[in-house]
Amino acid sequence: MSPPVREATGRLRTDELHEVVLRHQREHDERDSALVMTQIDPLIRSRVRKVLRPSVEFDDLYQVARLAAVGAMKRWRPDGGASFTTFATRSMDGAMKRYFRDRTWDVHVTRSAKNLSLRVTRFTRFFETDHGREPSILELADYSGMTEEEIGIGMEAASAYSSDSLNVRLGGDGAEIGSLIPDGSTDGRDREDLIDILAEIRALPDRERRIVFLSYFQDLTQREIAERVGCSQMHVSRLLRRSLSTVRENLVA
Repeated sequence: MSPPVREATGRLRTDELHEVVLRHQREHDERDSALVMTQIDPLIRSRVRKVLRPSVEFDDLYQVARLAAVGAMKRWRPDGGASFTTFATRSMDGAMKRYFRDRTWDVHVTRSAKNLSLRVTRFTRFFETDHGREPSILELADYSGMTEEEIGIGMEAASAYSSDSLNVRLGGDGAEIGSLIPDGSTDGRDREDLIDILAEIRALPDRERRIVFLSYFQDLTQREIAERVGCSQMHVSRLLRRSLSTVRENLVA
């Protein structure tokens, strides 16, 4: 059977698509590459839409998946036990998973810490589904088989996944978070601003006020704070974010 023509526009059968892939591997003709990519483009878009997250642009992830498909076209073998589309799908899924793991973190953390973070997040969701509440660190360790230290590292890494931009607008007047940071060109902190900040912290609910105090005045880690206040480290992280957001909004208002 002769391979499909390079200008084919209709839908190719699986065996025809395989012939074009093998011909491209032999002859390295870019028209064959273009034909294959056109044929599997709906598959690429479908895989991207399946894993797309709000923090990532479709076009960025599409390019990641497309490059993985091009690489799969060079590596696929008919005796490998999988069709080309199956092989390409695995390659695309793996590339997008690595993209999320390595490129969408605001603060650099090690790959092992990222993996721990993903495991902690997954087991926490399983626990919440089974028990209807958040687990403590000890409960999560028993549930997941991870050590408390591994869970602590994973939780710390999770907090690095997303950070507030200094250009985020707060309140109706359009002030930015960065505007709350003292100007380095001035001598010391503005005493009046500091008094206002402390007043807003004192106005927080008791537990939130204590969490802010332990974090920013005693320099404790979120894990240490969780042990002191008797809740999960993830809950400490959420309360801390909410408290700081409240203080910032009130200061801007």
